Amino acid sequence: MEAWSVRRATRKRPPGVRLAEVLETTLPPALDVYATTCTDRVSSVRQGDVYCVPDVEATAAARLAQAAVAAGAQALITGQLLPIVSATQFVVADVAEAYGKLCQALVGAPATEMHLTAVTGSFGKSAVVGLLRSIAVAAGRQPSVLDRGVADDLVEARRLESDSPSPPATARWLARGLANGSSHAIAEVGCETPTNATKADTRADGFAGVGFGVMCVTNAAPRSNSQHASLEDQRAAIHRSLRGLKPRGVLVVNADDQECCRLLSRCPGAAITFGFSDKADVRGTVLRRHTAGQVLLIQHGAESAAVETSTVGDAHAANCLAATATAIASGATLQQAAAGIENASPAPRVMQPVVCGQSFAVYLDAAASPVAVAEATRAAGAVTSGRVLTAFCAPAPRPSAVDAARPASDVLMIAGRETGPGVSGDSVRVLDDPFSAIALALALAEAGDTVVLLACGADRERAGGGEEAVVRQLLHMRIENEQETAKAG
Repeated sequence: MEAWSVRRATRKRPPGVRLAEVLETTLPPALDVYATTCTDRVSSVRQGDVYCVPDVEATAAARLAQAAVAAGAQALITGQLLPIVSATQFVVADVAEAYGKLCQALVGAPATEMHLTAVTGSFGKSAVVGLLRSIAVAAGRQPSVLDRGVADDLVEARRLESDSPSPPATARWLARGLANGSSHAIAEVGCETPTNATKADTRADGFAGVGFGVMCVTNAAPRSNSQHASLEDQRAAIHRSLRGLKPRGVLVVNADDQECCRLLSRCPGAAITFGFSDKADVRGTVLRRHTAGQVLLIQHGAESAAVETSTVGDAHAANCLAATATAIASGATLQQAAAGIENASPAPRVMQPVVCGQSFAVYLDAAASPVAVAEATRAAGAVTSGRVLTAFCAPAPRPSAVDAARPASDVLMIAGRETGPGVSGDSVRVLDDPFSAIALALALAEAGDTVVLLACGADRERAGGGEEAVVRQLLHMRIENEQETAKAG
């Protein structure tokens, strides 16, 4: 009998990503769709795109979807079935999550091949990210880092459109990092939700669908002075950030923060705590402080390491503990963490010393909130042998910021006559401009005093942008005058 060889006809797979393999739909789609591009902006839709419909009222959603289809969209990702038959609809429970997953899939799913670490919280995120970058290098890793809107992929650091990345920007950053040889990625994840951000904004969470192996919450106490959202919104945003942690991911929280401790009940997986209390897994004790830095003892289990940093203050010590706990959760050793912290570049405008040979200490601090003001002045009080002279370098600081500086300050210099009746007192000097406030603080300082120059509310990269040069010039002038007076005497 003659043998017949039968070759089954095979259908060539279309280019792109098969949506049914990426999305978890609540209703089966009518057709199989392969995507090569996607967008959540109607104005950006091109022929063959997949359009993610914002989660808005049905009539508005249908109107947006119709406009996208008219522009050439072949499929819609939507949270509700819409009265549209000219495009395949993929109905999902969370459009933002689906959008993030599709963005990742379209660039090869780099998040599945990298160890991802997130740092979130009310304060200290950027400082902890910087420490983690240095620790990763000390551990022999080359991490990709996304911090304050700058995406570093090992080859190039690119400024994004905003500090909060969009899902496409996050996906491209991870893909470039993986292609450049990075096996680890560290990202600052904002937890402040602007008052106009709603479920309708699919760009509100640029890390939707990514999945972090480790997530550090530096602190979870809401900012009472936040200009972005109410206390309830801030607390909800911090709790929502936990959705980005993988089911078997490790949560790292501040044991000294009650709000952080409450997060542990929402995380059934592994957790590591840090803080100054004995109950913390990673514990810290400040052994010594002086105007040039501090020595911090870090303990984890039976291991311990002493770390010397040039930045003073409890806030920086807490950041070091947060970075250490996060690094340990990511597989680093305590000794690698200690080495990385000591090698890390100081965070800009965080108790940054200005040394010109003067007999008193001078620090620049961005102090973008009343909490940061209080931390900076307390840190100055902890290292000074004399008085603390505090000058606000931004005009007309808020009364809440001034009140935060009062307890640890012996004299306050404020720029701006329009500060209002709430800013007064025997120790307060109100001057016409920031230069006068700086000049008076430096002129009043005596040997052993500490001067803290605060640029409240200014962007950290620009805070004190010109102040350091002015301070150095004034200090050199003072020293020259003192030398000339000594010679004349």
